[in-house]
Amino acid sequence: MPIVSISEAARLTGKSRQTLHRHIVTGKLSKCNTDTNAIGVDTSELLRVYGNIKNYNVTDVINKQKLHQITGNATHTVTDQTQSKNRIAQLENELSILKVKVDEQEKRIEAKQETIDSLKTALKLLEYRQEKTEAIPPKETQTASEPPQNTPTPPIEPATPSTGFWGGFKKLFK
Repeated sequence: MPIVSISEAARLTGKSRQTLHRHIVTGKLSKCNTDTNAIGVDTSELLRVYGNIKNYNVTDVINKQKLHQITGNATHTVTDQTQSKNRIAQLENELSILKVKVDEQEKRIEAKQETIDSLKTALKLLEYRQEKTEAIPPKETQTASEPPQNTPTPPIEPATPSTGFWGGFKKLFK
Protein backbone atom coordinates (compact mmCIF):
# COMPACT_ATOMS: atom_id res chain seq x y z
CA MET A 1 0.00 0.00 0.00
CA PRO A 2 1.19 3.55 -0.61
CA ILE A 3 2.59 5.76 2.09
CA VAL A 4 0.93 9.16 2.51
CA SER A 5 1.97 12.22 4.47
CA ILE A 6 0.36 13.11 7.79
CA SER A 7 -1.52 15.97 6.11
CA GLU A 8 -2.86 13.66 3.38
CA ALA A 9 -3.79 11.05 6.00
CA ALA A 10 -5.70 13.71 7.96
CA ARG A 11 -7.58 14.71 4.80
CA LEU A 12 -8.42 11.07 3.97
CA THR A 13 -9.62 10.16 7.49
CA GLY A 14 -11.27 13.45 8.40
CA LYS A 15 -9.15 13.66 11.56
CA SER A 16 -6.85 16.55 12.50
CA ARG A 17 -3.11 16.32 12.15
CA GLN A 18 -2.73 16.69 15.92
CA THR A 19 -4.98 13.66 16.46
CA LEU A 20 -2.94 11.57 14.05
CA HIS A 21 0.32 12.63 15.77
CA ARG A 22 -1.18 11.78 19.19
CA HIS A 23 -2.24 8.31 17.92
CA ILE A 24 1.28 7.74 16.54
CA VAL A 25 2.83 8.70 19.91
CA THR A 26 0.47 6.44 21.87
CA GLY A 27 1.10 3.55 19.45
CA LYS A 28 -2.45 3.25 18.14
CA LEU A 29 -1.21 4.15 14.66
CA SER A 30 2.19 3.10 13.30
CA LYS A 31 4.30 5.44 11.23
CA CYS A 32 6.80 4.84 8.46
CA ASN A 33 9.17 6.96 6.40
CA THR A 34 8.53 8.04 2.83
CA ASP A 35 11.11 7.94 0.04
CA THR A 36 12.30 11.39 1.10
CA ASN A 37 12.67 10.30 4.77
CA ALA A 38 9.60 12.29 5.81
CA ILE A 39 7.21 10.83 8.37
CA GLY A 40 4.22 9.21 6.72
CA VAL A 41 1.48 6.65 7.31
CA ASP A 42 0.70 3.57 5.25
CA THR A 43 -2.83 3.60 3.88
CA SER A 44 -3.41 0.03 5.15
CA GLU A 45 -2.75 1.34 8.70
CA LEU A 46 -5.33 4.05 8.18
CA LEU A 47 -7.86 1.38 7.07
CA ARG A 48 -6.99 -0.84 10.08
CA VAL A 49 -7.37 1.94 12.67
CA TYR A 50 -10.10 4.17 11.23
CA GLY A 51 -11.99 1.86 8.91
CA ASN A 52 -13.28 3.31 5.70
CA ILE A 53 -11.56 6.42 4.48
CA LYS A 54 -13.09 9.17 2.34
CA ASN A 55 -13.00 8.75 -1.43
CA TYR A 56 -9.99 6.50 -1.20
CA ASN A 57 -8.56 5.22 -4.42
CA VAL A 58 -5.08 3.72 -4.19
CA THR A 59 -4.20 4.47 -7.80
CA ASP A 60 -5.20 8.14 -7.35
CA VAL A 61 -2.90 8.49 -4.34
CA ILE A 62 -0.02 6.74 -6.10
CA ASN A 63 -0.53 8.76 -9.28
CA LYS A 64 -0.79 11.96 -7.27
CA GLN A 65 2.51 11.21 -5.47
CA LYS A 66 4.29 10.32 -8.69
CA LEU A 67 2.89 13.38 -10.45
CA HIS A 68 4.01 15.57 -7.56
CA GLN A 69 7.49 14.06 -7.63
CA ILE A 70 7.77 14.48 -11.40
CA THR A 71 6.24 17.95 -11.67
CA GLY A 72 7.94 19.12 -8.50
CA ASN A 73 11.33 18.17 -9.87
CA ALA A 74 10.48 19.53 -13.31
CA THR A 75 9.16 22.76 -11.83
CA HIS A 76 12.32 23.18 -9.81
CA THR A 77 14.42 22.44 -12.89
CA VAL A 78 12.51 24.92 -15.06
CA THR A 79 12.56 27.51 -12.29
CA ASP A 80 16.29 26.97 -11.74
CA GLN A 81 16.96 27.29 -15.47
CA THR A 82 14.85 30.44 -15.71
CA GLN A 83 16.59 31.94 -12.70
CA SER A 84 19.97 31.01 -14.16
CA LYS A 85 19.11 32.60 -17.50
CA ASN A 86 17.87 35.75 -15.77
CA ARG A 87 21.03 35.92 -13.66
CA ILE A 88 23.22 35.41 -16.75
CA ALA A 89 21.38 38.21 -18.58
CA GLN A 90 21.76 40.47 -15.54
CA LEU A 91 25.48 39.72 -15.31
CA GLU A 92 25.94 40.35 -19.04
CA ASN A 93 24.26 43.75 -18.66
CA GLU A 94 26.51 44.59 -15.71
CA LEU A 95 29.54 43.46 -17.73
CA SER A 96 28.65 45.69 -20.68
CA ILE A 97 28.16 48.67 -18.33
CA LEU A 98 31.52 48.00 -16.70
CA LYS A 99 33.20 47.74 -20.11
CA VAL A 100 31.83 51.16 -21.07
CA LYS A 101 33.11 52.61 -17.78
CA VAL A 102 36.55 51.07 -18.32
CA ASP A 103 36.71 52.54 -21.86
CA GLU A 104 35.80 55.98 -20.48
CA GLN A 105 38.49 55.71 -17.80
CA GLU A 106 41.07 54.66 -20.39
CA LYS A 107 40.19 57.70 -22.53
CA ARG A 108 40.54 59.98 -19.51
CA ILE A 109 43.89 58.46 -18.62
CA GLU A 110 45.08 58.82 -22.22
CA ALA A 111 44.03 62.50 -22.31
CA LYS A 112 45.80 63.16 -19.01
CA GLN A 113 48.93 61.42 -20.28
CA GLU A 114 48.91 63.63 -23.40
CA THR A 115 48.62 66.70 -21.17
CA ILE A 116 51.52 65.49 -19.05
CA ASP A 117 53.65 64.89 -22.17
CA SER A 118 52.91 68.37 -23.56
CA LEU A 119 53.74 69.96 -20.20
CA LYS A 120 57.04 68.04 -20.08
CA THR A 121 57.90 69.32 -23.57
CA ALA A 122 57.06 72.90 -22.58
CA LEU A 123 59.19 72.57 -19.44
CA LYS A 124 62.15 71.30 -21.49
CA LEU A 125 61.80 74.25 -23.87
CA LEU A 126 61.77 76.69 -20.96
CA GLU A 127 64.84 75.04 -19.42
CA TYR A 128 66.64 75.22 -22.80
CA ARG A 129 65.81 78.90 -23.21
CA GLN A 130 67.00 79.62 -19.69
CA GLU A 131 70.30 77.82 -20.31
CA LYS A 132 70.76 79.70 -23.57
CA THR A 133 70.10 83.11 -21.98
CA GLU A 134 72.43 82.38 -19.07
CA ALA A 135 75.27 81.58 -21.51
CA ILE A 136 74.99 85.00 -23.25
CA PRO A 137 75.89 87.90 -20.95
CA PRO A 138 73.18 90.52 -20.78
CA LYS A 139 73.71 93.81 -22.64
CA GLU A 140 73.92 96.94 -20.55
CA THR A 141 71.37 99.52 -21.34
CA GLN A 142 72.44 103.11 -21.71
CA THR A 143 70.45 106.19 -21.03
CA ALA A 144 70.14 108.93 -23.62
CA SER A 145 71.85 111.53 -21.43
CA GLU A 146 75.04 109.50 -20.95
CA PRO A 147 77.64 109.31 -23.70
CA PRO A 148 78.45 105.83 -24.92
CA GLN A 149 81.20 104.15 -22.90
CA ASN A 150 84.35 102.80 -24.54
CA THR A 151 83.12 103.45 -28.02
CA PRO A 152 85.31 105.41 -30.45
CA THR A 153 83.86 108.56 -31.79
CA PRO A 154 84.05 109.02 -35.55
CA PRO A 155 86.51 111.71 -36.69
CA ILE A 156 85.02 114.95 -37.74
CA GLU A 157 86.21 115.98 -41.18
CA PRO A 158 86.64 119.57 -42.08
CA ALA A 159 84.13 120.95 -44.42
CA THR A 160 85.46 121.34 -47.91
CA PRO A 161 83.89 123.28 -50.62
CA SER A 162 82.12 120.94 -53.00
CA THR A 163 81.65 123.30 -55.80
CA GLY A 164 82.77 122.84 -59.26
CA PHE A 165 83.75 119.91 -61.36
CA TRP A 166 86.52 118.59 -59.15
CA GLY A 167 84.47 119.00 -55.94
CA GLY A 168 81.71 116.80 -57.27
CA PHE A 169 84.26 114.30 -58.49
CA LYS A 170 85.84 114.06 -55.04
CA LYS A 171 82.49 113.39 -53.47
CA LEU A 172 82.05 110.35 -55.67
CA PHE A 173 85.21 108.70 -54.49
CA LYS A 174 84.97 109.34 -50.81
